Amino acid sequence: MPVLRTEPESVSTYASHGVTTSPLSPTLFSAADLIAAGLSGGAMASERRARLGAILGVGCANAKTFLKRINHYGVTREEFSAALAELDTMEEGKC
Repeated sequence: MPVLRTEPESVSTYASHGVTTSPLSPTLFSAADLIAAGLSGGAMASERRARLGAILGVGCANAKTFLKRINHYGVTREEFSAALAELDTMEEGKC
C-alpha cells in the first residue's frame, strides 16, 4: 500500500476548509474545464490556480495536480463556480 507523505500544515489547511477525500467520487472536472476557466494554458493561469486553490482549500499546484485535487477532494460544480465568481470579482477590483 502506498504511503502518502504530506506536510502537517497541508493536512490542517484541508481540514480547516472542511475538505475531505472521496476516493470513489466521480471525475467531475476535466482539463477542458481548467482551460475554459483560465486555469491552464494562459499567461495568468498559474496565479489564478493559486488564488482559486486558496479559496477552495486545495492549495497551489500545477494544472495536472490541481485537476486531480479538485476531483479527489470532491469539489462540486457549485463550489467551483462560486469560487471562480469570487476569483473574478477579486481580479476585477485589482485593475
